[in-house]
Amino acid sequence: MATKLSTFIEEVSALKLLEAPLKRIRELHRIYSAVAPPALLKVSRVGYLNDNSLVLIVSNGTAGASLRQQLPTLLANIQALEPQITAIKIEVQVGNLYTSPRGNTEGKERRLSPAGAKNLTQLANELPDDSPLQQAVKRLAGRVKSDQD
Repeated sequence: MATKLSTFIEEVSALKLLEAPLKRIRELHRIYSAVAPPALLKVSRVGYLNDNSLVLIVSNGTAGASLRQQLPTLLANIQALEPQITAIKIEVQVGNLYTSPRGNTEGKERRLSPAGAKNLTQLANELPDDSPLQQAVKRLAGRVKSDQD
């Protein structure tokens, strides 16, 4: 039986810390989606909130330049709904923002750093025993980079 991720977030204290920031980002993305031009939505997304600056992630420099041209209007539209946002910053993250699981990574297995694997192992130990989420996190923690990678 599948269990919603929200259920695990409510049950595990380590995940509960993520609940409020994730809701905030989701709300900001909803607002951004309502005011941004559809063409830009395909190549950009809300990244995070840094103080009162909304950071948008774009998939390439061209998209970033296009977004920069529209920043004054975009900021005014966002401020109409979220007055505490005082600035918008743009970061370029090369690659497809919404890669499907079988997208460009097919045939390539991704690996974690040892520190990342350690953090995931700690998280798995805090999850309910033998839960599907715990099993998935343990599998991810097992994907550690070797020195040859």
